[in-house]
Amino acid sequence: MVNIPRVPLFCFFAPLRIGAFIVALWMFAWNAFTGFSVMFTSYGGSIGFLWKGMGVAYIAVAAASIFGAHAIYHEIPARVALFVKIFVANIIFYFVASVSFVVAVSLIVSSEHNKAVKACEAAQVNLDSKINCNIGYVGYPIFGWLVPFMIGILFQVYFAICIRSYSLELQERENDKSPNYKNEMTA
Repeated sequence: MVNIPRVPLFCFFAPLRIGAFIVALWMFAWNAFTGFSVMFTSYGGSIGFLWKGMGVAYIAVAAASIFGAHAIYHEIPARVALFVKIFVANIIFYFVASVSFVVAVSLIVSSEHNKAVKACEAAQVNLDSKINCNIGYVGYPIFGWLVPFMIGILFQVYFAICIRSYSLELQERENDKSPNYKNEMTA
């Protein structure tokens, strides 16, 4: 079993409630933007249908973040705990969607490059001097994608730890039946 750390503050200075709310708002903004961007980018063929579906999934995750923001704002422990699970599922979805995007783009770019090379070679059939048609293709820049992707995953894992810490704090407050507990925390 993995022992997940617990943090007392969000980004070393903000209370966990504010941090969890910021994470929910960021999750909404990022997923809504990505969802609409993916949905309205034109891709041809069957790959276009896949991107439209991914766009709808991103927008659904953005809607779920509104649920999380509501639960955080109203301090509802069970719903915040559910939001933590939704956020972890979002991390998994982000990982799968990003990897599938890179694979699809790599295949598309490779296919288009091969078509261009064949067209170039076909255009030179009757020429005396031939040029090299296979110039300039280096493939998809995997490392240019991988570094920001891994940084994004690390931020998301940290955000998950923060909202989980807030969820645990709420559950502890719920278990503490002291009527002055909340007033002591805000004073």
